[in-house]
Amino acid sequence: MGVAAALAVLAALLGGAALTHVVERAFVRAGREPGPAQGADLRHALELPNADRLLLPAGPVVALAGVALAMVVLPLGPGLVGRDLGLGLFYVIVVVDFVVLGLALAGWGANTPEGVEACYRIVAQLVAYVVPLGLAYVGVIMMARSLSTVAVVDAQRGLWFVVLQPLGFLLYVATGLMQSYRAPFLEPFAAS
Repeated sequence: MGVAAALAVLAALLGGAALTHVVERAFVRAGREPGPAQGADLRHALELPNADRLLLPAGPVVALAGVALAMVVLPLGPGLVGRDLGLGLFYVIVVVDFVVLGLALAGWGANTPEGVEACYRIVAQLVAYVVPLGLAYVGVIMMARSLSTVAVVDAQRGLWFVVLQPLGFLLYVATGLMQSYRAPFLEPFAAS
């Protein structure tokens, strides 16, 4: 069962990366201007004259590690969960914040004024959106009476929580858009 769960997590991660790439390419083509999907070349980034050779490449690794660690407790189907933790939702909130640390390492590791400024801007935006995300979790935790992700899914067998808490769902969707820098929350990219 552990191998099946690991393969499901890997498939979900690769599928999410592929979907993100397709969406970014579509936005770039629609706007007729270069974007992140056209040229995030790490070799070019490492040619910065004052770049820190340890922090700059560690940023993406730490950010991806946070996402991979969060996938461990997410139930992908009946019996397809890496680990059922009693504090699963709290664990997800904590390890997803590794993304903030990864972006901070990358911005600081570039060792340029623009990189450090972008680092501050992105980290401030991500940290600011953790509070509404936590508030969106509170209603789910109260209804499921558990922090376990498996217990939350099981509590929704009769009626989904989105029906009972549409405002909490909208808050969750909004914070998801905020944290993935989708319109109208593009400020860090629009200012650069």
